[in-house]
Amino acid sequence: MSAAVECGEMVDTQILIYATYTSAKKSKDAEITTRHQTSLELLQRLPAVRVSAVAWFEFLRGLRADERKKMEPILAKVVVERFDGPIAEVANELLLKRTGSREGPACMRCLSTKNSETCPKCSRTYSAQQRLNDAIIVATAQVIGTVDTLWSYDRGVIELGRFAADCKVSQPQSSTPLFDPQQNKAILTAIGGGAAPVIPFKKLGTKADDES
Repeated sequence: MSAAVECGEMVDTQILIYATYTSAKKSKDAEITTRHQTSLELLQRLPAVRVSAVAWFEFLRGLRADERKKMEPILAKVVVERFDGPIAEVANELLLKRTGSREGPACMRCLSTKNSETCPKCSRTYSAQQRLNDAIIVATAQVIGTVDTLWSYDRGVIELGRFAADCKVSQPQSSTPLFDPQQNKAILTAIGGGAAPVIPFKKLGTKADDES
């Protein structure tokens, strides 16, 4: 981990996952390809890749040694923000606000329920632990006080971000229509181009399948 660098932005688990998902460049799924490209652009741009401790843990769960080596130029910039008592308090408040709110869609990955159960809308089983993780990630960005933007593709994180104060949760947008391999040659070389192995989303426990 590098020393803290002044940076008003944080990323959640899925940004790291999509950036590592190098075979997405060959994918027929345009949305995955775009997210892969955009995540790499974002992580390359940031002077420090700030993540909450729980997001870093989620990412590390499925990261192999060879994958870590290929991502080293990016991972060397990672700064992990600790999880402490004040963050726990705010995370709980965010969940209470979301549970008591009647705004927004009826189902945002079943955030209005307290226990692991099958969602009546999407029929998937969603864990209470993942909801807690989403809340901790958003609360970390809010409590540390130096974050203006938390970047995420995760609908649960984005939904909870509606109740966060002093920081916003947004999806990153690509600064270029296509990923430019010449402009980002160093990162492409480091991560092994299109031949690098894939990190399965489900293996990391981040519910990428629940985005649709």
